[in-house]
Amino acid sequence: GVKTIELDALLVSADIARTQQGVAAAIEKLARAVEIAESTRATLGADSHRAAYASLSLRAYEDLALDLLALGLERGSQAELARAFETTERARSRTLLDTMLRAVDRALDRSTDRPVENETERQLASLRARLSALHAAPVRTDDSRPNTGTNTGTGERRASSQPTTLSELA
Repeated sequence: GVKTIELDALLVSADIARTQQGVAAAIEKLARAVEIAESTRATLGADSHRAAYASLSLRAYEDLALDLLALGLERGSQAELARAFETTERARSRTLLDTMLRAVDRALDRSTDRPVENETERQLASLRARLSALHAAPVRTDDSRPNTGTNTGTGERRASSQPTTLSELA
């Protein structure tokens, strides 16, 4: 849809900005592209749509991480290096969450019109709902945004209401 086109346009725009003005100019565009990727991914219900979108959105994370790393090395800035690591971790966690959603969907392997028949399916359906909620919640780590969680002291911000282990999901 429109957001996919906007994401693609931002990626191209970041490439142009990087060439003409340097990596610092590209970072702002790539940060916006990652925001769009996270918000759009949350709206994709079908497994096949999420998988197809993942490759496009992964480029936004990769380019942002690479540009932050380049800027951090160029300036000797620990802040940019930390943001590069954080961006890589965000991409990894989103990919893992997508994989977990696919696994639960396959385990349920049922159409939406068929009722849940046993306790295991009920637990899987509940797990899927919780994973979907995690999937829909973009990770906010920029200090200029409202604090929605607790600072772990490593540049990572974790929402206090979000589960942190698999056992907390169940």
